[in-house]
Amino acid sequence: MRRLSRLLSRLPESPESQPPSPMWPHRNVPLGLLSNFLSTTAGSIGIARDAYVLLLPEGVGTATNVGLMEGMSGVVNLLTSFAAGVATDRCGRSPVLRLAAAACVLQASVTCLAVLYLPSRSGPQTVFVALCAASTLFGAVKGSYFVALEAIFGDSTPQARRTSFYVYKQMSATAGLSVGPLIAVACFALSHDTWTRPELVSVIVAGAAIAVAQGVVCLFFRDDGCGGARVGGLCASRRVAPFLAASSLSLGFGSGIAYKFLPLYCMQSLELTPIATHAIIALMQLTATALNLLIRRLARTTGPIGAAFLFMLVANAALALVCLSADLPVPTPAIAIAIGVRGAFMNSIGGITGAVLNDHISSEHRGKWATLQSLSKTTWSGSAFIGGALIDAVGYERTFLWPLAFHTLGMCLLLPILRSVPSEPRRRRQEEVAPLNLPATAGAGDLGCDGRAGCRASNLAV
Repeated sequence: MRRLSRLLSRLPESPESQPPSPMWPHRNVPLGLLSNFLSTTAGSIGIARDAYVLLLPEGVGTATNVGLMEGMSGVVNLLTSFAAGVATDRCGRSPVLRLAAAACVLQASVTCLAVLYLPSRSGPQTVFVALCAASTLFGAVKGSYFVALEAIFGDSTPQARRTSFYVYKQMSATAGLSVGPLIAVACFALSHDTWTRPELVSVIVAGAAIAVAQGVVCLFFRDDGCGGARVGGLCASRRVAPFLAASSLSLGFGSGIAYKFLPLYCMQSLELTPIATHAIIALMQLTATALNLLIRRLARTTGPIGAAFLFMLVANAALALVCLSADLPVPTPAIAIAIGVRGAFMNSIGGITGAVLNDHISSEHRGKWATLQSLSKTTWSGSAFIGGALIDAVGYERTFLWPLAFHTLGMCLLLPILRSVPSEPRRRRQEEVAPLNLPATAGAGDLGCDGRAGCRASNLAV
C-alpha cells in the first residue's frame, strides 16, 4: 500500500485539479510578439530600399551594389550578435534590448537623411554611402535585438506551452512580413504604380517610422519575474541543437543568395509593376501565417522535425520550378505562384524549430545559442553580396540554383534527428508512464524527459 501511494503521488494531476494557466505567462511574451511584428514589418519594407539603390544613376544602381549594401549589414550583424550573446548571458536580456532600441532610432534617422535630404544636395555616390550606413545600423539592430529577444522569450515561456508561443511568434513575424508589402501597395496606389525613386521614398520613410515604434516597445522588457521559466528544457538528445543550428545556417546562407533579390527579379525579369510585386509578397506571407497553424497540427503526427522536413521539401520543389524557367517556357503566373509557395512554406518552419531548440538548451546558454541562430540571418545578408555578383554574371534563374543546393543540404541535416524529437502526444504519454518505471527511491525532481533518473536540464551544457 505504501509503495502504491508513492506511485500515485507521482502521477500527473488531472486537468480539473490544476489551476487555469494565465493567457500570458509573463509580460515579455506579448511584448515579444508585438516587437517581432514591428521588426519584420520594418524589415520587409527594406525591399523598397534595395529598389531605390538599383535605380540610382551614374552607374551606382547595380545588383552588385545592392549585394554590397546587404553584405555590410551582414558583417555588422555578425559582430553585434557575438557581443550581444555574451552581454545577454552576463548582464541580462533587457539592457541589450534597450541598446537595440537606441540603434533603431539612429538607423531610422540616417535612413530619412539619405532619402529626404541628401538627394537634392549631393550626388548618387553620397546617397549610396548614406544608405550603406543605414544598412549597417540595421545590421546592428538585428544582431542585438534578435539575440536578446530569443533569450528572453525562451526564459518567459514554460516548456509545456513553449511550442504554442513559438508558433505565435513565427505568426507575428510572417504577419509583419505581409504588412510591410501591403503598406508599400498603399503608397504605390496613391502615386503612379511605377518603379521610380519618389514613389519609393514614401515607402522607405514609412519603414523608418515603424522601426522607431519597435525601439519604443523594446524599452518595456523586464528580466525580473521570469526566473521560473528560465530552467532549461528537458531534452532527449544532446545532438538535436547542433544539427538544428547547422541546418539553420545552411538555410540562411541559401536564402540570402535568392530572397533579397526576388522583388528585383519580379521587377526586371518578370516585368511586374510595384503593386503586383508587393501583392505577391504580401499574399506569400499571409499564407505563411496560416501555414504556421497547419505545421503545428502536422507536427502532432510526424513530430516537429518531420513536419519541418516536409515543408522544406515542398519549398524546394517550388524553387526548382523557378530555376527551370531559364530553359523552359514556364508561364509568368506559374513562376509567381512558385515564388509564393516557396516563401510561404519556408517561412512557416521557424516557430516549430525554435521551440525544439529552446527545449534542448539550458537557460544559462540561451544567449550563446541565440547568437548561433543569429548567424543564419547574418549569412542571409552576407551571402546577398555573392548573390548580387552571381546575378550580374549569370542571371537570376541560374543564381537560384545555389539556394536550392543549400536548402537541400539544410534538409539533409535534419535527417539524423528526425526521430530524436517525439510528437506532442507521444511525449505526453512518455511523461505519464515515466514515474511508474522509476524505483521507489527516485523522487519526482529526478525525472528527465525520457523518464530516466538523473537526466536534468541543469546537466545539459550543449
